[in-house]
Amino acid sequence: MSAFRRDRQLRSGFEPGRPEAGYYNDLRGVAREYGSPQEALGWLEVLQLRRDHANPVSILQLGLGAWQLDRDTPGEGWEHVARSVTAWISADATDDGLLTYRFDMPHTFELAAPWASALAQGQAASLLVRMPGVLPPTRDAELLGLLAGTLLGDAGGLLVELPEGPILEEYPTSPPSLVLNGAVFATFGLLDLAACERLAPDLAERCEQMARATADTIAATLGEWELPSGWTAYDRHPHPIRHVASPFYHDLHVELVGVLAELLPDPAFAVHLERWQAARERRLTVAAAVARKVAFRLLRPRSGRRAA
Repeated sequence: MSAFRRDRQLRSGFEPGRPEAGYYNDLRGVAREYGSPQEALGWLEVLQLRRDHANPVSILQLGLGAWQLDRDTPGEGWEHVARSVTAWISADATDDGLLTYRFDMPHTFELAAPWASALAQGQAASLLVRMPGVLPPTRDAELLGLLAGTLLGDAGGLLVELPEGPILEEYPTSPPSLVLNGAVFATFGLLDLAACERLAPDLAERCEQMARATADTIAATLGEWELPSGWTAYDRHPHPIRHVASPFYHDLHVELVGVLAELLPDPAFAVHLERWQAARERRLTVAAAVARKVAFRLLRPRSGRRAA
């Protein structure tokens, strides 16, 4: 195993190297938005019926949130939701293991259907690793290997090589979009695969090495997502104006990079986190960020087909 630290319990309750102990951030609220487990299953059916319009990440985060809720309150039915999403991954994945978007990207980036996302691939891997016994063993092993391959660059065009090293793309655009939260979530998926005993050892080792490499790239380039004020940008795509993170995404950046700081002892994480947290406490900085986000949306409005 690499230098990822496995001796500390993270703020989210996740224990490094033990995916079954928790997840890297709290997605229970996502699942609760659907209502009860029975209502969530109804919504899952709707999302599957509207598959050409549905966002795979919406489905996957429902599954991960349901898995977390089942750990809190077993027997309430959330396990069935998580199992149903796991079965959906198997049924929906292409022969290459991709969970594709079947609609053109409706805003922000120009992507024509079908396209794949490292965020979706990483979270599919994270859920499948946590749900042993749902799929037949042969299919389970096959799908784990396929999902690993997509994050290792074998399919989907999701791996980009920067001068500082490799990074995974939530939106595989040209030039690269370099969305921070998507890159981190994809790295989490690699870490989960690396710790999965159901994955072939040689493939698990490759996932471990790639997770270390992508985390190192993120650490080396964090300043590229940072504004002079200490606020963060959502991505690094060359938009006409800088795509500043909303307060929600700035907070998410702090949370996710904080988890990486627990996993990987790189001083760059702590240095940037201190500035990002300080920026969040300054009202004028927050107000300026919100204004810049509004300006960006006026230039790049949310239009076209709405993702479910």
